Amino acid sequence: MSRFLASLFVVLLSASPTVAADGDALARRVAETAGVENWGDVERVAFTWKHHPSGNARSFVWHPAQDSVAVTFNGTTTRIHAGSIETDDQRRAHAAFVNDHYWMLSELRLALDTGVEFEDLGPTAVPGFDDMGDRRALRVHYTGDAGYTPGDAYVLYLGDDDLPDAWAFHRGGAEEPSLVTTRQDWSEAGGIRFPTRFVTADGTTFITIEDVTIE
Repeated sequence: MSRFLASLFVVLLSASPTVAADGDALARRVAETAGVENWGDVERVAFTWKHHPSGNARSFVWHPAQDSVAVTFNGTTTRIHAGSIETDDQRRAHAAFVNDHYWMLSELRLALDTGVEFEDLGPTAVPGFDDMGDRRALRVHYTGDAGYTPGDAYVLYLGDDDLPDAWAFHRGGAEEPSLVTTRQDWSEAGGIRFPTRFVTADGTTFITIEDVTIE
């Protein structure tokens, strides 16, 4: 993994991974189902992240092998390269990239991130989605003190194919989730599987991932 990929994609989480064996195994299985073994062959990732409540959209063109990403928002493109995250615009672009690509590629990061603990919660109800019933749940807790939001946790509610049908965000590791959405409309490109639509419990489309190419 390149230096910039480590800082940009893995977000420089500083602690060593501490995982329970069953949680580690489940996390690895999810990542493998999403195609993590193909990630090393990816040369270019392009996508648009759209937040439907606000109408905000940001587009990204990422070249992992070149350690670079271009972020376009409101008609302005900011380019980030290894060792050059120096200006306010670059820092804002980097923060946007860290947030937005996580929606799309969080399954891969189960195998790539450090400073994270995994816990297999077993069959668990999805908060706010009673009709989904119990799903095997994987808790992902970022324990490092680096990154933009250290201490955050996620619970992934898995379907029969080992990919999450829903996830919950627990800000700062709080017991109650801050946000719960489905992970829908799975697609595949470049051997990588990813969701493209996220819906809240009231049926509102919250985030979409659009115009995806993975080469």
